[in-house]
Amino acid sequence: MDSINTNAQKCAFWLIAHLLRRPSLAASLRKETEPAIVWANSKERTASTPTKIDYHYLLESCPLLNAVFNETLRTSSSSTNLREALAPVRLGGKIISKSSKIYIPQRQLLLDEEGFGADAQEWKPERWLENDGLERNGFYR
Repeated sequence: MDSINTNAQKCAFWLIAHLLRRPSLAASLRKETEPAIVWANSKERTASTPTKIDYHYLLESCPLLNAVFNETLRTSSSSTNLREALAPVRLGGKIISKSSKIYIPQRQLLLDEEGFGADAQEWKPERWLENDGLERNGFYR
């Protein structure tokens, strides 16, 4: 059986759903990303498909796009991380032995108020624009 990344599918679905609910945000996103797309026939875009997409521009010059993606991934992800204890540690009244496997559900971290504020349960891409260090936040990465 082939495996698939279900987070990618959920993220795409929820990103589109959120943009449909916020037409002004979709318009701002379209305006921000437009320079990254080269059209075969620039006069009639509806009759053509993009001939080139500047991915570097999308990554480096589109903070709103990155904020929308990060927030959608944060609120729709359901990953679990697996770690191995490097030394014995006491955690929640239990002793975790060295070499024990520890499963960490990401969803609880991604929706934690300590990491993302009192409105952590809400979809708010602006939080990524207001806090430059959020991508490096231990709750997110």
